[in-house]
Amino acid sequence: MSNDLRAKYGADAFDTGITMQGAGFEQRLAQRDAIDQHFTRAWLDYQITGLSRRPALDTRTRFLVLIGQYTMAKSQRLLEDTVRAALAAKLSVCEMAEIILQCQVYGGLVTVDPAIETFHKIVEELGLLPELKKSQLPLDGTASKRNRAAEEKTWHKDDVADPRTGLHQCLRNLFEVKRSDNLVCDDRGAPATQIGAVKVAAPKNAGADIDRIGAAARSGQ
Repeated sequence: MSNDLRAKYGADAFDTGITMQGAGFEQRLAQRDAIDQHFTRAWLDYQITGLSRRPALDTRTRFLVLIGQYTMAKSQRLLEDTVRAALAAKLSVCEMAEIILQCQVYGGLVTVDPAIETFHKIVEELGLLPELKKSQLPLDGTASKRNRAAEEKTWHKDDVADPRTGLHQCLRNLFEVKRSDNLVCDDRGAPATQIGAVKVAAPKNAGADIDRIGAAARSGQ
């Protein structure tokens, strides 16, 4: 059957379809051919050898776009075929996982949950779970590696001058709760107030600072 369809519609269209859709392409081609050969030719010309070869996207980007599209469309059969084809084309399994997970923002649980099941089935079957684990962020993301002082040096001058920036810092200092029985003052020497076993660091003149920044924010300065 595959040789007949390849001869009928051309090796170029057939091989491109296999590359983009994997083994499932042959079944789709046979089904369309049985229903309407003229439609099948139009489908191959438009989608397979047409859209899939537009030069604006490279192969990697095209596969990632398709994975996102099929995840959002809840099309598990096409998603599975595309993931397998992408893996055969040496795409990063980590990038594919990220595309599916990012769809949580737009589609929610009912969209992403079946896609995760499909993807997990494939990577588990192919022994790719260890590769995924290597790329995982720690539980706190990048928080443990961040440094506020270093980041402040990269801020735009308008952000530094924004009164809300100072207000946020004052509030962070004022309500920074440190669960330590030994705390006497914060790292700037400001007195700390103890409430039970919890001590709250309160910078000097924090109230005045907040009043000043609040007034500036209300006046639009």
